[in-house]
Amino acid sequence: YEIQRWISVDQKLPHGLLKRIQVRIFKKVFKRSGVKDINLAQNEIHILDKNLTELYCVSGKRTEECPGLGLSEGIRLYIRGTDKCNVMSLLSKVYSCVENTLHDYPGLVFDHYVVHTTPTESSFMRLEEVQAIQATGEKKINFRNQILCDSYEIGDGQNKHNAYQGRSRKSKSKEVILHIDDLLPPSPKQYSFPIREI
Repeated sequence: YEIQRWISVDQKLPHGLLKRIQVRIFKKVFKRSGVKDINLAQNEIHILDKNLTELYCVSGKRTEECPGLGLSEGIRLYIRGTDKCNVMSLLSKVYSCVENTLHDYPGLVFDHYVVHTTPTESSFMRLEEVQAIQATGEKKINFRNQILCDSYEIGDGQNKHNAYQGRSRKSKSKEVILHIDDLLPPSPKQYSFPIREI
């Protein structure tokens, strides 16, 4: 089971942002629970926790499939594991750390996206849109997947060795229906408890 997020800003990421996120995640999440394996690099974090749930966080320029402007940079967050509850629990804790760190940069507007991927497709939807749909009580959501495919411009055929003159990336879109609880942790109102009279 895997869940992903893309958090971007329409400029370069602030210097040291990923390092700040890393420090906050260690203090708030892994200091108590501990880790099984850890790999850190300048632009990425990879952690395997005691439940064998993986956290992978990488920062950098947006790829062609990601929403945003050409100069946008962002953070791609992947959480993967065999147990959905552990993945959702880690997502909630880590995302809280990420959001708190982003509040350290009040002058920047960060866009948050829920990401759904398959081996050939990626789709992005704004996190607040998915949360708003979840708040209405809906259980499913329509996602529009972008399918990136290579296309070639065919030459005039006179030069057989250079028949394919150019290569470009085009995208087609396909709609898929997903369960909201596969994309987001349950909303607080789903945790309602009966009130006992005293």
